[in-house]
Amino acid sequence: MSTIPPPTEQSALQAAIAWYAQLSSGEASEADHAAWQAWREQSAEHHAAWQRVEAITGKFEHVPGKLGMATLTPQKRLERRKALKQFAVLLAVSGTGWQAYRELPWQSWNADIRTAVGEQRTVALADGSQLIVNTDSVLDVAFSATQRLIRLHQGEIMVDTGQESGPYRPFVVQTREGLLTALGTRFSVRQTDGRTLLSVLAHAVKVEPQSAPEQAYTVSQGMASLFSAHGKITLSPLSPQASSWANGFIYADNLPLSQFIAELQRYRKGWLRLAPELHGLKISGSFPVADTDAVLRSIARTLPVRLTMFTRYIVLLEPRTT
Repeated sequence: MSTIPPPTEQSALQAAIAWYAQLSSGEASEADHAAWQAWREQSAEHHAAWQRVEAITGKFEHVPGKLGMATLTPQKRLERRKALKQFAVLLAVSGTGWQAYRELPWQSWNADIRTAVGEQRTVALADGSQLIVNTDSVLDVAFSATQRLIRLHQGEIMVDTGQESGPYRPFVVQTREGLLTALGTRFSVRQTDGRTLLSVLAHAVKVEPQSAPEQAYTVSQGMASLFSAHGKITLSPLSPQASSWANGFIYADNLPLSQFIAELQRYRKGWLRLAPELHGLKISGSFPVADTDAVLRSIARTLPVRLTMFTRYIVLLEPRTT
């Protein structure tokens, strides 16, 4: 098993990846190349980090001149992006432990799977596993001979792991906050700002927080856990709405209207504004995420709410006057 690099080495590797992404884009300027050369020559750590990128990607045995990157063919750029992903996977995961993963801008640009706002998609993986990808999500699939890895950069997925007949390969979902290893299971993962929400519908999932892998814990069927990079925040019984989105619905049981509108906003382009006087209203029912206009009309029919639409993309929900 490889070891986690010291902080200075890890930072240099992160910078080397970022430089590789920039120079591989085909849009690097003379100034970019000059800045990269200056960075590489700044310290022995920087030089060693760049050599490691070269060794793993096998693409920069001879660094091209200032015009070299700009004249790469689309196929060559695609090959370099794939090599970059492979390097990121090697950097991020070592065995069953965490390797100081951080989100970088290029990760969503070149992601394997993306969904638009309001879109949901079912994806069958090569191992027989199935993913349901929720609205506005971004992820990569990186399967190797020893591991099945999903890197969730943004959004939410439902995972139903397949049963393999060959040698065991752990099924791991990686977020900005840590690693989640399936223990023969069905579960959902949602990436939020600085937190990951895990909901386990069958069997169990092992959680390893990024900054505290020694605080790893297991979440069993029927439980949900919210955690940060530093460890567990909450562990609670699974809510009924934990899996309703995978069936195309938002489920609400006496939910504050402010929370419901925030959830509905995830499935709708534009802007929903709820007047402060309405925040305390409660709503119940199952609402289809595929038709948010119908959901808004339903709210206006059943609650003392008036809709004001400035085109479909700006909707105000205000108190209805009698």
